[in-house]
Amino acid sequence: MRMRKPLLTILPDSRCNFPLTIITLHSLTPYLTPTAYLTLYEEAFGPASDVSNLTDKRFQSHLYLPFVVAIMSTEAILKQVRAVLGPDLLVWFTEWHVKRPASSSKYTPHQDSTYAGLVPAEDVVTVWVALTEATRTNGCLEFVPMTEYHGEQLPHVEEPGDSTNLLLRGQRIASEHLDFTAKAVPVELCPGEATIHAFRCVHASGPNRSDASPRVGLAIRYMKPSVRQMQGGRREGAMLVSGQDDFGHFDLQPLPSEAWDRGGLALHAREMEAMRVNYMESRRKETG
Repeated sequence: MRMRKPLLTILPDSRCNFPLTIITLHSLTPYLTPTAYLTLYEEAFGPASDVSNLTDKRFQSHLYLPFVVAIMSTEAILKQVRAVLGPDLLVWFTEWHVKRPASSSKYTPHQDSTYAGLVPAEDVVTVWVALTEATRTNGCLEFVPMTEYHGEQLPHVEEPGDSTNLLLRGQRIASEHLDFTAKAVPVELCPGEATIHAFRCVHASGPNRSDASPRVGLAIRYMKPSVRQMQGGRREGAMLVSGQDDFGHFDLQPLPSEAWDRGGLALHAREMEAMRVNYMESRRKETG
């Protein structure tokens, strides 16, 4: 895919997608080919072929990988996020999104806010950084403009038996609440481009139908320090990347000193346990 000049693409509602921004990977980490990114991922986290092979390490890797911190702290990204949320920013969550060539793995239509427990949801955004090209063929993101559902939280159903769904709870938006296929807008990205979308923005991505093009992306969730975790009862951490935190709602996470350092891995284990308790809280309430 040919690299584009900086571009500005805004879907019909400004709270759905903000400007797409060119981010130069050369300034973040040595240039890697798409295949090399896939190799790096699988050497670190294991095979990225289906849900059963995924491990906790794909989440919160900024706690033990300095190059992930470099990506989420780059000024090209922070400038865009500050324009939406203001000067003080915490990173609450990072997650690798990887699809091998010719794989059936997908992300069904969903909203990031559904089980997160973060309030207010309007003060949280997701940045999705393409580390390889993301095309319609290899499963790029697709968004539904928030004008189609007034930015509301929509009901989700869970299908945990779907082994191709990369979402933790197998969730999807019930089709009677939104016709995703008819409303979705695909957003193709070059390596080093990123999208930024609101926490309640409906989005999905299909399987990678290419023969040789892996799709590797990094999702980063930024929030104002005033946001609270209102679910589950476990205190969580977040990393300060801009300004200051005058609220103390989250434990501030230290920067990793080196890749896979022991302290970062121990912190990662604690954060993942808190996430399991808080993220699954609504399921326990639903099942009694």
